[in-house]
Amino acid sequence: MRENFFENLLSVSQKITNEVPVNFNPIQNQIIRLLLVMVKVALEGAEFFAYHGFYPEEQLLGTRFFVDVKVNFNAKNALNDDRIDNTVNYEVLYSIVQTEMRHPRKLIETVVQAIINKIVSEFPFVNEVVVTIKKMNPPFNGPVNNSAVTISYLKDQN
Repeated sequence: MRENFFENLLSVSQKITNEVPVNFNPIQNQIIRLLLVMVKVALEGAEFFAYHGFYPEEQLLGTRFFVDVKVNFNAKNALNDDRIDNTVNYEVLYSIVQTEMRHPRKLIETVVQAIINKIVSEFPFVNEVVVTIKKMNPPFNGPVNNSAVTISYLKDQN
């Protein structure tokens, strides 16, 4: 069965590149579309000095944070046009993160969710967004390199 799947995938990819209509069941079509034309755009290790933290001292002193953003979307054939509005502009991603990092909050989870909400609002065609914020040197009673929060958004495909 697995061999049939890969044979079908190869056959479909050849047909798609030749723009030949393909007729499979809806689940197969969805899997094949996702496998063949998913685009991933990412920011990794964007560094900010910010004032997020539960304790008043954290909000007063601040610390360094590193932010990773990964966005997936189905581009179909739109990237052949070489237009920035057919993709997720990572300069806009950075601006969204920068804006949210400037607003002090008690919980890193709140910051991460705000970033995801703005990305999904700015780029409604995205299928998946994963945001991680690492807080460097969190105020614990021992050495810890960083604490981290990751939240994933997956668009409802129905």
